[in-house]
Amino acid sequence: MRHSVRHGQAARIHGPGPGFWYLILAILLSAFALRVYQLDAQSIWWDEGHSIQMASAPLAQIPILPGMDVHPPGYFALLHQWMGLGGRSEFAMRYLSVAFSVLTVALLMRFGWELVGRRLDRIGAGAIAITGGLAALSPLYVAYAQEVRMYAVVTFIALASVYFQWRILADWKAGERANQLPRGHGRFWLLVGYVLATATSLYIHYFAIFLLLFENVVWLVWALVLRRGAGPRRERVVVWLGTQVTIALLFSLQLPVALRQTVAYANPNLNPPGVGEFLSRSWAAY
Repeated sequence: MRHSVRHGQAARIHGPGPGFWYLILAILLSAFALRVYQLDAQSIWWDEGHSIQMASAPLAQIPILPGMDVHPPGYFALLHQWMGLGGRSEFAMRYLSVAFSVLTVALLMRFGWELVGRRLDRIGAGAIAITGGLAALSPLYVAYAQEVRMYAVVTFIALASVYFQWRILADWKAGERANQLPRGHGRFWLLVGYVLATATSLYIHYFAIFLLLFENVVWLVWALVLRRGAGPRRERVVVWLGTQVTIALLFSLQLPVALRQTVAYANPNLNPPGVGEFLSRSWAAY
């Protein structure tokens, strides 16, 4: 009987069988197929041309180019390296966004696996498959995966930041549970992943600051509200403040430029739509 109980627990943890993994593979292949379908059918448009122009400059000059109006240099530096490897065709340059968009679908499903506690019963497996399917089919995800722009890249890196933060908090709660990473070594690499992903997202798009603000609300609640006792609380505050100070230091080189760009930028061609127009356009996109 004990053998049967252990066998049942193992089956519950390791999942419903090969069919689930075939489904995951099918979702990823579908996401990839949708994103490469007619990838080069449309010619390069204005914003894509701007990305290519900035990325075509020598790598060291990209951050100080006059055309760097309201964007940090991270994506353009990455595109510069990518064009050196893959060439300058529409397909090749847009493929960078395709790769990061498919990775986003994969990471969302991995995140779902963590959220259901790695117990791949039918409900958990279904939730993961639905999450991946929605991301694979999202018109907005597909559209931005087919542009020589930074949005697919920053989506993946920002999601990685949230994933690492959630893993840190979950690992802390789990303690020495057998299926978690070791308390010291594993937590260190989760913290490194969180700091690097968050700082990188700021170098890709300044709007990542809103993600950082939300994450700090989560850190605040976790560090000061949820825990009892001076010792554990002090340790959590150190982790919270340590990560944010490190992120600030990593972004400090770009901060003066970011302040100048965001304060001075003005585009007379941009007219923000009203709420009704925004909703109708979003509905039309879907």
